[in-house]
Amino acid sequence: MRQGRGLEEELHKKMDRLIDAYSETLFRLPSTARLLLYFLLASALLGALGGVPLTLALSSTLPILSSLLLAIAASSLAWALDTTILKGDPVLNARRCLGAEIFSLITLAPAVLASALLRPLAGLGLHAILNIMAVGSAIAISARAFIFTSASLASRARCAACTLSQPILWLASAQANYWLYGHLSWPENLYFPLLALALISLATAAFLLAIRSIGMRAFGTSSFRLVRAFTASWVADYNRPLEDFLDEIGTEADISASLLTFVEPSSGRPIGALAMVGVHPGPFRYVGSSSLPSLLKEALEDYLSCPVAVPHALSGHELNLTSRAECEKLVQALISASKELSEPYNDGTIMVRLKGEKASATCQLLGPVAFITLTAAPDTMEDLPPEVEELVLKRALDLGLSGALVVDAHNSTDGPPDRRDLVGRFSSVAIRALEEAISLPRSGLKVGMATVLPAEFSIQDGMGPGGITVLAVEASGQRVAYVFFDG
Repeated sequence: MRQGRGLEEELHKKMDRLIDAYSETLFRLPSTARLLLYFLLASALLGALGGVPLTLALSSTLPILSSLLLAIAASSLAWALDTTILKGDPVLNARRCLGAEIFSLITLAPAVLASALLRPLAGLGLHAILNIMAVGSAIAISARAFIFTSASLASRARCAACTLSQPILWLASAQANYWLYGHLSWPENLYFPLLALALISLATAAFLLAIRSIGMRAFGTSSFRLVRAFTASWVADYNRPLEDFLDEIGTEADISASLLTFVEPSSGRPIGALAMVGVHPGPFRYVGSSSLPSLLKEALEDYLSCPVAVPHALSGHELNLTSRAECEKLVQALISASKELSEPYNDGTIMVRLKGEKASATCQLLGPVAFITLTAAPDTMEDLPPEVEELVLKRALDLGLSGALVVDAHNSTDGPPDRRDLVGRFSSVAIRALEEAISLPRSGLKVGMATVLPAEFSIQDGMGPGGITVLAVEASGQRVAYVFFDG
């Protein structure tokens, strides 16, 4: 068992490294200036190589120079056309189009290199050399089709135009160079290139339709729609396409929510609040309910005029909201419900802490409500199933309380989590802590609450816009502080 656990942890670490590496590769590009330099160098190099067969045939370096200039002109024109055609696309802006052009040049490279080598090594004729370049251009069409179909939110016609632009212009520049030196026969030199482009285009279309059908069978929509939506969200923080899809496949469900406010005894003015909703803050970045904690915190703080903390409830990714609009509905519903809170209570107990098998719990009674936190620290903490809260709440009601707020501390990570018997381990220790707390004498409570927004930490460091909120509670001489991070 120890050996298996070690292998699992090592695999987890390797997966993390792979995710980091591919995230850098797929979604981050160099600066525009550096990309432009790479683009010009690649165009010049391939152009020069494309002129080698003519140079060998004519014993002159002029074909290399003219091919180089024509290649740069063709590639630059293709980039300008793609940028113009895709103007307004949230993903493929001018910089990312430049990256697509460089990738296209890379797919052309094998054919160009082969044409430069086969002339001196195999004595291949110039007509055959042009045909090899036509095959390279056709292959580039396949690569570009996948790029624009997967990444661009533009119409099919615009994507098709961008798919064809560079390969056709590149092939035209190669043929123009041969024409300059009298080695192009019309229309004979057009037959094979047109045939190659047509066949590859048909094969590519069939391949893309096959991939599309996978999504149609699984979700009733194109696979590429999902890829485009994810790419737009991850790369450009443009979430509407992905949230529209999630709205289509999502289901309605009843969501539990709790709001616990702390008020001054004399004036009734709120001095702090805890808001918990049975929704998971996910799936990632700003999609769905990922930003719900900070949205809820901001809205309630504006309404109540006091610090608010939004602890992590017991929920998994199956309880993600589908869109920002659904988040706003939930926020407004909670604000409306806050107008009908029960009468205040002025007593509670000290906090108790108990440990179980890879599970710890704290419990403190605040009036008729049990406030319980759960953690696996120092082991990895993962989402806890809602069934834990159901068992704890049932026990709290049986003991005469009006409710229980059960918090997933989500405060520890150290390799893969131990998912064995989560419900049993955590409900057991939580109920024991609850039973011990309810047996303690009650006393008056002193409460303070504050929020800080650390300037030295940003969203890139893992600090959300809600910052750090602290709830301090004093009961029977014991002072405890609950610290909530908007992560």
